[in-house]
Amino acid sequence: LREAKRLLEETREEEAISLLDAARQTNPADARLWIALIRAHLESGEQERARGLLNEARAQGLDGFALDETDARVEAASGNIEGARTTLTRARGRSGGDARLIARAFMLEGELEASLDNVDEALAAYEAADAANPASAALQVAASLALRSGRPTYARRSYGTLCKRDPEGPWCAQEARLSAKLRGDPAGPCSLDPLTVIENANRWGWP
Repeated sequence: LREAKRLLEETREEEAISLLDAARQTNPADARLWIALIRAHLESGEQERARGLLNEARAQGLDGFALDETDARVEAASGNIEGARTTLTRARGRSGGDARLIARAFMLEGELEASLDNVDEALAAYEAADAANPASAALQVAASLALRSGRPTYARRSYGTLCKRDPEGPWCAQEARLSAKLRGDPAGPCSLDPLTVIENANRWGWP
């Protein structure tokens, strides 16, 4: 998996896919290999091949939270956001009440909604992730998305909430910058410098 990840990061998709496919055929019961291979095909723009592999994995009895996440990615890549939402609702239902998994599913939903320019839906998903697990970094991601999509007031509120939770962290300064910007304060910064956040913390989603 590490070697395949390195190849993907170097945009050597064909080599990565070949490596993962061979590993998957050698270890057909390892869901991680199926998921990595499906993700690699998605990154290469091969949605139909990814869907075929997903169906094949399901037919072999593979299941679970991580495979549901991959299923949602396949649906979103095909433009079927409703299918992705339904799949992630199912994933949350099988989380066993684990707040981290519930938040993780909402974080992915936010990512997928944002990828299709559904900003309001993405922000709502990030808010739900934060409600499930405030340690999920959802508000940081939401604030970054809000800034990119021209919603500085929303971003300021998000940073304000983070500032209250962690007064010693960087969020209070972010809130102050945005407040100055929104006031048109000439003493404030002339441009925004949003904090780099873990929006795609694990780009390839290795389980």
